[in-house]
Formats: sequence, structure tokens, C-alpha cells
Amino acid sequence: MSGVTPTPDHPHATPDQLRRYLARVGLAEAATGDATAAQLAALHEAHLRAIPFENLEIHLGRPMRLEPEALFADLADRRRGGYCFQMNELFALVAAALGYGVERFAARVRFGNPMPMPPRSHQCLRITAADGSRWFCDVGFGGASPIRPLPWSFDEPVDQQLAGYVLTRGAAGEVVVRTRLHGGDWQDMIVFTEEVQQPIDFRYANFALSHMPDSKFVVSRIASRLVVGARLNFQDGVLRRITATDVTVEQLTPAAEEHALRGLFGLELPDALPWLAER
Repeated sequence: MSGVTPTPDHPHATPDQLRRYLARVGLAEAATGDATAAQLAALHEAHLRAIPFENLEIHLGRPMRLEPEALFADLADRRRGGYCFQMNELFALVAAALGYGVERFAARVRFGNPMPMPPRSHQCLRITAADGSRWFCDVGFGGASPIRPLPWSFDEPVDQQLAGYVLTRGAAGEVVVRTRLHGGDWQDMIVFTEEVQQPIDFRYANFALSHMPDSKFVVSRIASRLVVGARLNFQDGVLRRITATDVTVEQLTPAAEEHALRGLFGLELPDALPWLAER
């Protein structure tokens, strides 16, 4: 584990921040600092099970904070979640502290997006283990995040518990990540070039996604969490439970929505949720 002071060109979690994160994801005794591929896979899955993807701070009138200590305070100590910029930056800081090589990329989201040219509004990662193996990591894509890292190899589909994934190359050499539910058709998730970004490069996109009136994160309340055998996806009072073979949909009453957010998603929220009073 790194005891070196983080710098702008080598950001990583401090020992105290790392301890708090590992306690949050339940791997306090498992993280060895050996930077193995197996440890990275366990960390990726543990993150998705413990820390929900969610944007409720926006609907509580609060900023989506990206400063390193704020990430650990919000997602580890306060037991909240976040969206891609928070989830993947937190994971990047932890991975760097454990000795992995970390590269950040800015991606365009194609999944469920009708825009012909979406902006670069998503953060994803390439992480290198001590043995030199490289892995695509994304704990911040909400309801479609791969459970475990994907090998940095192309045109080789990987089947995971709830979906399949494949990395391909676009016509101009860009990386395209595709997914499909078991038995379904392949869909593009994201596309990005391999120009490495720094944490500050996501600052303005984060502000836009959390403030622009047509941003889906401003328009809708969203949460997603990986649970045993399924993924729970919530949006605006509708709860979907996705398994390898089935999708169930439930329209929640205000009381049931509050119970789900606090219970199923494990979010520590204020006593009064303003959007429920409006329903």
C-alpha cells in the first residue's frame, strides 16, 4: 500500500482513506497490496455490491463532489453512492494506492442514448496489474456495469453472471464497449479514445451533468446496486430486478420507494425526502 503523499500527477488514496474504503466494501482483511488481477476482480465486484450507483444528492440540492477527501467522506463514511465520476474516481484512487497502474478515459455514452454524437460525459478506467495484464474497469455505469473487470483484449466476448461484454475497435481505432443481456442483441455501451485524462478533466462534465436541465441526472432519480443473483435498478419510483433469466418491474408507492432506497440500496438519507412530498 502506498505511503507516498498523493500529487496532482499521481493521485491515490492515503492510508487512512484506503482503510475507510476497504471497510466500506468489506475487504479490510483481503486487500494485500500485491496488485494482482484476482484482487482487482474481487475489489471491483465488492465495490458494486457495497456502494450503489445513485444521483440523489442532485435531488437533495447538494453538489456531486469530486475532491478526493469528499469522495471518501461521501461514499465510504456517509454510506452514500454516486455516478460515474465519483464511483470510478474513487475506485481509481484506491487502485493506485494498492499499487496498480491507473489510466482514466473520457467516453461517449451510446447505451440508451438517441444523440448521434453524445458528449464525453462518462469516466472509465484501464487498470494494469503487477503482472502487466491490463483490464477495463467501470464501477460507474449503473445498471449495465460489468461485475468484474474485462480483459483488455478485443473481439473476445466475456460472459458474466447477468450480461455479456466485448471490447471492439471502431473505424477510427476508438475503443467500443458493447453489452448484451443473455440471449439478446449486442448494444454499444460507450466509445472512447485512449487519450489519458486527469481527474480535473472531468470537473466540467460533472458540473454539466448535475446542473443542465436536460441532463437525465437532473430530470430523474436513479439508483442501481448489485445484489446476490441480481441487479436492482431504480428510476423515478420504478424498481427493476434483473437476473440472468428474468426482469421484474414494480411501481413503488412513496412509502415503498423510501423503504427501497434506505433498505435495498442501503443509502443513508435525510429524514425528509423532498420529492416524495411532491407525489
